[in-house]
Formats: sequence, structure tokens, C-alpha cells
Amino acid sequence: MKSFSRPSIRTFALAVSFILVSMTAQEAWATGTLITVCPSGCDYSTVQSAIDSITDSSVSKPYTVMLESGVLLSNTSISLGGKNYIHFVGRGMGASVLRASTAWFDDNAGLSEVTFFDISGSTGVSVQNLTIDAKTNDPGGHVSTTYKTVWAQSSTPIRILFRGCEILGLSVALGETSGNSSSLIEVMDSKILASKVGVQIYGSIWHVFSSDIRAVQDSTSSSGAGLYIYAVGIGGVEDTTIWGSHVHAESSVDGSGSDLTALREFGTGGSILVQGSQLHLKMKSASATSSRKMSTFYTTTTTAKKIDFVGSALVYESPANLSGGWIGGVIYLSSNLSQEVNLVGTEIIDAGGTGGTARADIVGSSSQKPLLRSSGSRVLSTTLVAGGPIPGIETLHSTMNTQSGNATIVSNGTSVSVTLSPAMPDTNYRIGISADQGQVVWVTNKTTTGFTLNRATTGVAVGVDWTVTR
Repeated sequence: MKSFSRPSIRTFALAVSFILVSMTAQEAWATGTLITVCPSGCDYSTVQSAIDSITDSSVSKPYTVMLESGVLLSNTSISLGGKNYIHFVGRGMGASVLRASTAWFDDNAGLSEVTFFDISGSTGVSVQNLTIDAKTNDPGGHVSTTYKTVWAQSSTPIRILFRGCEILGLSVALGETSGNSSSLIEVMDSKILASKVGVQIYGSIWHVFSSDIRAVQDSTSSSGAGLYIYAVGIGGVEDTTIWGSHVHAESSVDGSGSDLTALREFGTGGSILVQGSQLHLKMKSASATSSRKMSTFYTTTTTAKKIDFVGSALVYESPANLSGGWIGGVIYLSSNLSQEVNLVGTEIIDAGGTGGTARADIVGSSSQKPLLRSSGSRVLSTTLVAGGPIPGIETLHSTMNTQSGNATIVSNGTSVSVTLSPAMPDTNYRIGISADQGQVVWVTNKTTTGFTLNRATTGVAVGVDWTVTR
């Protein structure tokens, strides 16, 4: 797989330093009374029975539930029942595996939704060095049930840590619906994969560091196609930070109309920071409906929200001759024109392919335009769904959009035309000129594609340095 992210050494150093401090602060979590779990020879043979045995956990009396190496199958869902300060630790992702059995999928088929590992209402919980898998044994065909692997819901503040984990799921691998904006969920050094939604964020503060989060659509998994396929979805009022991570959405399903995006934002407030990370959209099928949205970042928020991409790469790609759909780095359909999207040292990259109903680094509707700022970033193309560039959104490498050059007015001439490439989105730009030979030079015929340099006298050739700034 190609890698296009080019964050600076300083960006990585800051991210790594922050992660190390956070990890050190969390070391004390996996302490207290130890309980072991394995099929035989341990304190308990199921995780649920180990949880049920805990009656007095507290901040001063935490419990650690150790899952020994091997695969531990569960026919039933597992719930903490609101118990706090319990830490689940394995021997490493892929070494200690808690896996839903085929019976779990079959027994819960027909329900509107079901959670395999439910930590709702619990705080002071950590899951470390462990694989939680509610995907592998899916028999397929259960299209009406929403299968969640790990889920948290709470109206009171909660604090949860995932570190060195692998979480595999169908409808949602990891998610929450919190009624308290003081809740904090941290994901570090983890791998998260789902067929529809990798991580669903709704209400809590999230910190994601050095992790790989993916949504890979296929046609055989349970839960059905769904309206949306996204690696990370952010809704509600929340603040989210993603550092040093890979966020990936992929589809190989022919003719799908499900929106496909690495990072989808549909919240009502808060902020998002993506730093030193790569967002990657990969269409492997050339067949898509005409209205399908495919992007690395897709926003439909109805209220003002600040979104910063710093030292990151937004990469999108498809096969040649994509049959339809909107595809790009950013798709902006927000109804709030005050929303900020800031690109700092960030590149939007078309990594290959052709086609699509609308294809560009930024795709938008004719009536909606983001407050987009960029500095030291690369945005080479914009398009409206109906065609043509988006007015007021600059391309090139900066919102300043500096272009410069030199033009010569020949000895017997009084003017010379200058062509801008790429063209400006409008004529709201400034032109600085410096002529040799002490000549007086001025500008006329200013358009989005260029302008004319003029002088009053002839006799000698005059070189004119020009700079365009927007």
C-alpha cells in the first residue's frame, strides 16, 4: 500500500512525546486484585463469570482480569453492568483473543442491535494487549441486526483506555453515545477494523494515537450494506484528536450506493484535530451509483465546527473509469457556511484512477461553501457537483496562492499578456509589479485567467517582474 503522508519530524516528536506521557500516566490502571481467565486451569473460564465475581471494585481497589494466551469463545454477550475500575489485559493482540462464537451471531439475529462487549455506565476501565473479535465467526446473512463489538453509553462522565488492542467488528467495531461531554476515551497503538463503521464517536472527548482504523466494505458480512461506510464517524458535540494514525475506508462492492469515507463528520459542535496522520479512501470497484459519496473527509454538519488538518495527507484513489459518484479528498455538504476547515502543511492527493460524476480534491454543492483556509498545503482542484470550480476556494499550495513570473514588453510594443496557471477562482487578487529601465507600468484586463501589463512609451524592451497574491 502506498504511503503519502509527510508530517515533519517535529510533528512526530510532539505526538510521540504526548503519547509517552499519556501511557506513563495510565500504567497504574492495570493494578489491584488479579483474576485470570482461560478455558481451563484459571480462576474463571469465562470473562462474564470473572466480572460477576467482582463486587467491591473502586478507585482504591481496582481489579485486573487477565486473559491468558489462546482463543476464548463466548456464546453470549459480555457486560460490565456499570462496574468501575476493572482492567482487561491480555498477552498481546492476536495472542489473547476474546471471540464471539457463531452461536452468538445466530442467537441474536433478528434483534435491532446487540453488543458483544458492553462497558456502558462504567468508568476507570482499560482494555490492553487483547483482541476482541465479533467478526471472524459471522456466518453471514443476518442483514437486519446491528452488531456492535465494543460499546459504551453513559450519562455520567466516564474514562476508558484502549491500548495495544485489536477490535474486529461488523456494524460497529468500537463506539459510544455519551450524554456527558466530560467523558474521555483514549485509543493508543491499536488496530480497529469493521465492515461498516470502525469507530463511532458521539458525545465524548476522544484521543486517538498511533492507531490503524479501517472500514472495509464487503458483500458477505451480516448487518447489510448500510447507508454509510466510514472508518471514523463523529457526531454530537465532542472534541476529537487523531495523531500519528492511519484512517482507511475501502470498498470492492460493485454498484453500491453507500457513502464511503475515512472520516465522516456530522456533529453539532466541538472541534476535530487530525495531526501527522493519513486519511485514505480506496475504491477497488469501478462500479458505483451516480450519487455515491466517496472521500477521505466528508462533512454534513449543521452548526459551526472547527476542523484542523495539520501535517497530514488526504489520499483518494479509484480504478480507471469509475462509473459514477462523487469522489475526492474533501466532500463538503454542510449547511453552515461558518464551519472552518483548516489545512496546515497538508496534502490532498489523487493517487490514481479516473471517472466519477464529480471528482476533485474538494467537491461541493453550488449553494454551500466551507470557510476553508490553507497554509503550506496542496489543493490542486475543486469542483461543484453540477460542474465548474467552487468559487472562493483557492487551489495551489496556500490560501495566499502566490504566483510569480517575468514578462517582457518588446521594444516596439506597449503591452504584454500574462496567463495564470492554474486560474484563480475569482478576480479578488492583488498584483505586484517591478519594471526595469525606470518604466511606468500598469495593469488592465484583470480576469481569473490572467491580466495585461501596459506602458505608455516604446523604444526599448522592458522586463517586468510580477507577483500575484490572493
